[in-house]
Amino acid sequence: MNQQITNLRAFAIMLIVLGHSIIIYDTNFALLSTDVKMPLFQTLKHLVSFIQLKLFFSISGFLMCYKVIKWQERTVNEIFKGSASFIWNKFKRLMIPMLCVCFLYMDPIKLLIGVPDYALSWDFAAQQLTCTNIGHLWFLPCLFIIFIVMFFLLALVRNSKIGHIALFLVLALLTYKSGIFPKVFQLNEVAYYMSFFYLGYLINRVKIAFPEYKLRFKYIFAAMLIIVIGGGVLWKITSIGYEFYLSIVVVVLCYAIMPASRNRVIDTISNNSYGIYLFHSPLIYITAIYTPNINPWLMLFINFLAFGFVAYVITYLLDNSRLRFIVGKY
Repeated sequence: MNQQITNLRAFAIMLIVLGHSIIIYDTNFALLSTDVKMPLFQTLKHLVSFIQLKLFFSISGFLMCYKVIKWQERTVNEIFKGSASFIWNKFKRLMIPMLCVCFLYMDPIKLLIGVPDYALSWDFAAQQLTCTNIGHLWFLPCLFIIFIVMFFLLALVRNSKIGHIALFLVLALLTYKSGIFPKVFQLNEVAYYMSFFYLGYLINRVKIAFPEYKLRFKYIFAAMLIIVIGGGVLWKITSIGYEFYLSIVVVVLCYAIMPASRNRVIDTISNNSYGIYLFHSPLIYITAIYTPNINPWLMLFINFLAFGFVAYVITYLLDNSRLRFIVGKY
């Protein structure tokens, strides 16, 4: 895999783990709370939340580009005939781990420690089966649906420049109007994040077409970021359109400035990022329930480093057993 993408994936998962580790200090997080006020962590959480998942979705789109390249010599009908195999592969990779982790790991932990409003009932079962109450696992059905939709859209667009422009505009509109979609199967999140998945795809297309883009473009996007942020502060812009544009600039800048140098620790984190995502988040409820008012820095240490390591160990053990399908490997 592209070493730059390996590093980006490690960076993205560390942002996600960091965000989960300090979420208790976010006053917008209603499920759990603490008497300790930590404005620094709340601000950090908002900054992390702004980019973490947009970057994660874009990486999936970036990797999807490699598959699309292989379609060049195939007709649309030939591509569509391979859709069943593609969908089944993504189901095994995303939905089976979601079901296993949800019912065998996340639910037992939350039920045992008494997370508020978390109790077995028919309504609760219905919410989980429709993916409306599955905690951090919402990302998986969302990405699964995005993969399916984008498979067909990219097969239709192929190499049409007009088609790609039109598709990006449509997906940008979906991001803007994502609130009108239902939460069932995370359709509202699908609408919001599909444009960032597509952004990652386009970034890879540009990289392939202009392999020397990185050195030149990182300065351009750094300047754009300063202009966009400066303009937003100066004119107090808070619209979703401004947020979307700023998000695009930040995501592209991450690709432009991320080094391609190799590091064993970073490689290990990246290679186990999926499992770390699956197993880390439920653990932070332990400290949130039993020790919500401890020193915030100690909370960060336990949640980020200690629980992050536990999530890695679980991933490593599963990956080296017959149960590796739980982390999407076959």
